[in-house]
Parts: sequence; structure tokens; C-alpha cells
Amino acid sequence: MSEKEISKYTSYKFISYGIIKDYILVFRKILNHPRKSGVATIEPCKNERVYGKIFWIDNSLLLDNKEGFLEEPKIYNKNYMNINGYNCMLYILNPSRVGIITNPRKSYIK
Repeated sequence: MSEKEISKYTSYKFISYGIIKDYILVFRKILNHPRKSGVATIEPCKNERVYGKIFWIDNSLLLDNKEGFLEEPKIYNKNYMNINGYNCMLYILNPSRVGIITNPRKSYIK
């Protein structure tokens, strides 16, 4: 998620850059959802890497709502992973909502 997008929902502070080993960034359709374009998620994939930024966020409640964590069934699950010594929370697409790999909207990529 971009800093611009995060700032709409909570205050945050950049901590560090991070790498998640043995995962890959993919864009998938959300099952049972009107959105036709892909959304970002990460999936296990040996010898791949996902590069990103680590942020401290003040409050995740509004982000949880935006990411569909509060819906039933959830769009994204919250997962925790140690990255660079930080216990990081990641939104990963709920396995029950994983659809086909498809392109995201251009505005989503920005």
C-alpha cells in the first residue's frame, strides 16, 4: 500500500525497507466480488522475493475496514511475519477469496 493511501486512514512513520524471501507479489481477482481487476497479495514461491517498506501505523482499524478484513468472509487476512527483526502485520488475500491471476487497474498500480 502506498504512503499516500495509508495516510488517508491512519498516521504512520517509515521504519525501514524490507524483503520477504520465498514469496512473490501477484494480482488476483477477488472471488464473489464485483471488482473485475486484480488486487495485490503475496504467495509462497521458493527463491522469489517481495520488496517493500515497513511502517509503524498508529491505528489499523480504518485500514482493516478498507482492506475488507472486517467483512464476512474477509477479503484479506492479517498475517504476522518477522521482517528485518520487526514483527510486521501484512494483509494477505483470504484463501477462500482467491481468484485467477489478472491485471490490476492502472490507477491501482499508481
